[in-house]
Amino acid sequence: GGLVCCADADFMAQIVRRSNFGFFGSREAMVVGTNAKLSEYHAAVGLAALDHWPATRAQFAAVQSHLHAALSGIAGVVCPGGGGRSWVSSSFCIQVDSPLAPLMRGLQEQGIETRRWWGDGVHRHPAFAGCPRQDLANTDFLAKRVLGLPCSRDQSPGDSDRVGAALRRIMG
Repeated sequence: GGLVCCADADFMAQIVRRSNFGFFGSREAMVVGTNAKLSEYHAAVGLAALDHWPATRAQFAAVQSHLHAALSGIAGVVCPGGGGRSWVSSSFCIQVDSPLAPLMRGLQEQGIETRRWWGDGVHRHPAFAGCPRQDLANTDFLAKRVLGLPCSRDQSPGDSDRVGAALRRIMG
């Protein structure tokens, strides 16, 4: 853990920015940062949550299995292999072969929130734009095609069906 006490507002703003991946008001890293936001209280809550992990995992597995079923057969949509069966996550990302902006707009119009999971890729963030790198063609490809869909452990089958139906309508 750590604590910073400071009367310099500009310096504190830099600390806050750097403790949140370099993000400040957007999901684009403007400076090099880290994930330094976990307090002792939140660490204790996380440890206590591990006692309930089997039930939590089962809830996520059920939601993700239902999302897989709700999205099956939609042309141009690829779901994560094994998700909800051999592994679980607190997120559910799909790969699509359509431009993301119209899909996101169409889902938003139906009250379904989404995320461009990796934005344009971290190599395009100002903080990392000058860093040496190899060819990132796969990163560029996936950044334009991966979409984060709603996924919470208390998500109902009806909610997942609604996401699937909306995506099916939008993608034709």
